[in-house]
Amino acid sequence: MSPAWARRLRRFGLPLAALLVVAGTINYLRPIPDVAATTSSPVQSTIPGTPPSLPWPGVGSAAVGASGLGLIATSGDASPAPAASVAKVMTAMVVLADKALVRGDSGPTLVITDQDVATYKADVADQQSVVPVVVGEQLSEFQALEALLVPSGNNIAETLARWDAGSVTAFVAKMNQRAAALHLTHTVFADPAGVSIQTVSTPTDLLAMGMAAMRQEV
Repeated sequence: MSPAWARRLRRFGLPLAALLVVAGTINYLRPIPDVAATTSSPVQSTIPGTPPSLPWPGVGSAAVGASGLGLIATSGDASPAPAASVAKVMTAMVVLADKALVRGDSGPTLVITDQDVATYKADVADQQSVVPVVVGEQLSEFQALEALLVPSGNNIAETLARWDAGSVTAFVAKMNQRAAALHLTHTVFADPAGVSIQTVSTPTDLLAMGMAAMRQEV
């Protein structure tokens, strides 16, 4: 390189390089402009055809929904009514929230106490739905939940309540807290088994509770 070219490079090249560095730094540090989000799929889809006529019950009330869609239709009076054994779904949800299980896991062990047996005998005398238990019997959490939900053991509902919260009263408070968190505004729990007529709900609330239960892994 000739001395003349070297002088030109020093005169123009170095300032140009510095300018490029400054421009690059400014471009890197400048705020990113807001970009409006757009969707590539329609928010709502309309399926052509005539809506089906559902065979609603002649008395009472009902609701229909689907996972991912929520409530679809309702019928009848929406006043709260006794929820009966459907309340056990909330009992299971509260237990699983406090003592979570993963698929294939049996969970911790419950030991049947004298109080559990007394509850069982009292429920038998009242001709309630029960699962036989004896003092000292051991059940895994999964087995207890099965006994709660499959044969619908009312006595197991109280056993789980005491095991989870220390007392039935404390457990029922948890049930109502969970109901409030799920926005079940027409639901009140008075017991973990649904025996009490003061345990009330509506079809729409029970539908929402059922959908929440279906999202459980176990």
